[in-house]
Amino acid sequence: MASIDTIKINFHSVISEIKGCVDYYSNKGEVTNAIKSSLRNDEGVRYHKSVIEDKFIKVKFSSDIYYNSFFVLLCASYENFLTETLKESLNRLSVCKNKSLIPEKLKRMNTKFSGSLLTTLDKKPSHLKIDYNEIIENLNKGIDGKGEYQFNKEIVFYVKGILKLESFIDFLDKFDLELKIDKFANTEEFKSYFKERNRESERVLEIENKHNSIFRIRNNIAHNGRSADVTKEKLIEVLNFLEAFTNGLSNLIDNSIKLKYSE
Repeated sequence: MASIDTIKINFHSVISEIKGCVDYYSNKGEVTNAIKSSLRNDEGVRYHKSVIEDKFIKVKFSSDIYYNSFFVLLCASYENFLTETLKESLNRLSVCKNKSLIPEKLKRMNTKFSGSLLTTLDKKPSHLKIDYNEIIENLNKGIDGKGEYQFNKEIVFYVKGILKLESFIDFLDKFDLELKIDKFANTEEFKSYFKERNRESERVLEIENKHNSIFRIRNNIAHNGRSADVTKEKLIEVLNFLEAFTNGLSNLIDNSIKLKYSE
């Protein structure tokens, strides 16, 4: 498993690449004009004039399709970031030396969801790789109390609506880390995202509103093919928000687990 910091870095690389693509699209007009000038003045370029004009200059992509596509990619990458963060958090507790520190409610959730996973034996979800023997072995360790307690990270599959963040926080609550939305709103990384409005209540509202908006727009695209809400400005706004928010969230979770479960 990747570390929580590595999971964040991988997600931020996606954000950086999307920003680069948005810049490219925004500057395409200037590049096109430069190419047109070269077509008139450069013998070597003029030789390929028809190809350049047909394959680049005359090609115009719909901006809403372009930005909608990147929004879907961003949502999928963010969902993966949240899921992998929970998986790694479970992994960190699995290797905790003092097993008495592991909350019983987390163990109960592991038993419940692991049992649910076993019911999929004959109808395994196509996007999941499930080792049913390993799930049974890990459950047995938890029941007999012998050996190392090992969580089944696949139980994260049962976190529904994770993009709204409520389910993510509810799952994380089982770790007894006392991490609520106000804690995420008060990280130094997220505070720096605000320039003027910097009260806690405003930051909490920003987190809630942004996640509700992301969830709604993603669903609009999934069910209708596109959303008129995804403009260049909206995409950049969400990219900047998620970059700051996930930076603080990752560091807070990582440090909280170290503080409570590392000895």
